[in-house]
Amino acid sequence: MGTTTFTGPLQAGNVLNSDGSGVLAAAGSAAGGTQNVGYCVMAQSCHVTQATNGTVAGKFTTPIVVPANSQILSITLSVVGVWSGSSSDFTVTATDSAGGSLSFSNGTFSAAAVGLVPVTPGTDVNTVLNWANVGYNQSPDTGIGAWGSDIQFILNSSNTGTGTGFLTVTYIQSNSLNVSYYE
Repeated sequence: MGTTTFTGPLQAGNVLNSDGSGVLAAAGSAAGGTQNVGYCVMAQSCHVTQATNGTVAGKFTTPIVVPANSQILSITLSVVGVWSGSSSDFTVTATDSAGGSLSFSNGTFSAAAVGLVPVTPGTDVNTVLNWANVGYNQSPDTGIGAWGSDIQFILNSSNTGTGTGFLTVTYIQSNSLNVSYYE
């Protein structure tokens, strides 16, 4: 099966522009009413291991790179081989174009059993903001991070072992939810 690549973002809907009436379009109508165009949901997934794929033990740098301004909807680890060793815990982080580290999970999650492990941002406001608008939760005044940067995801295991699985990140490209402490 072939693939088609777009620069995106992809949008879909049948009423492209609002006519100012404030009414909703009738079923199947492409004219009149309030705009109903929305962004398409994107996903990237890759094979991961509990051991490293680089030089730092337990740090697996994925090929998952999400564009700046995207909104993260979900992060899931599909555990195929359970995390072994003294700990089955892991976290998810990302790096920006300046090499800054961004948290995408507050606390640790366990890969001690085969199955799907949902990763959540928890209640830490900075982590929630990282999910809301990728690449914009850094301060342009302090130089921390790269303001408006793509990010690359990293799976961080507490120790090395024989665990394997698939990390999947689902997001809306270029949703631009401009929320930050710094705006």
